[in-house]
Amino acid sequence: MSLSVTKPVAFFGLATVLAASSAWFLTSTATTTPSTATTSAVAAQPTSLASLMSVSVPSPTPPDYKVLLLRAGLSPEALAAAGVQPAQVAGTVQSAVGAVSQAPDALGIADAAYAEARANTDRLKRKIQSGKAEEGDVQAYQTAKAALATATGQRETILNQVFDSATASLGDSRHQALLAIRANKVWNLPTEFLVVSRSEQEWVQLRDALANERIAPKVGEEPDPTAQAQLAAWRAHASVAAAKTGLDSNLATIRAGWTEATGD
Repeated sequence: MSLSVTKPVAFFGLATVLAASSAWFLTSTATTTPSTATTSAVAAQPTSLASLMSVSVPSPTPPDYKVLLLRAGLSPEALAAAGVQPAQVAGTVQSAVGAVSQAPDALGIADAAYAEARANTDRLKRKIQSGKAEEGDVQAYQTAKAALATATGQRETILNQVFDSATASLGDSRHQALLAIRANKVWNLPTEFLVVSRSEQEWVQLRDALANERIAPKVGEEPDPTAQAQLAAWRAHASVAAAKTGLDSNLATIRAGWTEATGD
């Protein structure tokens, strides 16, 4: 069942955020000196989440729901591995869109605040490391780091709201699987393995075992038997096996429904 999504015009897509960030940087470079830049508005007075959710600014491009869902941890691969059924995809996407529609500019504003805070923090850090720091730069750096932490938290809160709205009707087991995939995707490993949380040492061992399995045949060698035994055990884990089944059975259909539901 297809879903036709009406796109709110006033929402920053990723391209808008980058453009806004570039425009800010060029403007601040032209109109401020290094000493005044250290006390920028974002660094000195971090914007509250409530303010982000209420402020509206013009958005020159429609929202990119694919980017939004990917950032929120709701890719087709994640949905399939979590056991989401193809018939649930349209409703999941619509719930995410509904959450965004309540505050269409919030994520774009948070992204712009993050970009400014990141640039300011990095600039001051480089200045201090170079030994060219002026009086007050160290304190300005601490203030900038605090602003960056605030902006990072604001972005994460908004994405969490999208995630929670989208997964509210999927059931606890699917919700938890999606949470795990979202948290573990930093390891950039096959999605079925991400449904289980591991220690850093276990992630490294899994990564190395998968690399050995992939590379050994290409160089005319047999995969390491110890690594293969570990992989077999990891693949036999009930959650990993279920995630693999979901990917094999439903990914193609879920990907098609996800693409249709996001407007392309």
